[in-house]
Amino acid sequence: MICSDAFAINSRIFDHSAVIKSECKYLVREFELKKNHEHSKSFFDMKIATEKAKQRIPECEEMLKQRIETLHSLVINVASKGMDILSENIDLESLKEKYKKERDQNAEAFFDEMENAQKEVLRKHQILLDELESENSED
Repeated sequence: MICSDAFAINSRIFDHSAVIKSECKYLVREFELKKNHEHSKSFFDMKIATEKAKQRIPECEEMLKQRIETLHSLVINVASKGMDILSENIDLESLKEKYKKERDQNAEAFFDEMENAQKEVLRKHQILLDELESENSED
């Protein structure tokens, strides 16, 4: 009897399974709350990105409508030029030279335009740097 009482007292005093079980439940609950918070944050970020995308869709549709006509006319133009070339007996070498010269001229014009744009950006950047330096020297 005394042994069973001592064993019961001992098991009640040193049996921490209930405490450990409640601590485990607490930790699991905390991790789940943290995980749910992270998921809700990522869902909120996705919602914001979706709203921004919804706002840009009409802009994209408008740009597509504007450019599809140009693209269609270019395709028709190329097809008609191809048909003209096939229907006529034109010297292919002279035609290649003509298009090569045209391509080179277009490329040169493009590179000149890019160089001018770069110079303009550098000029504006220098103006802003000069303004910033003058503001700093006044302080």
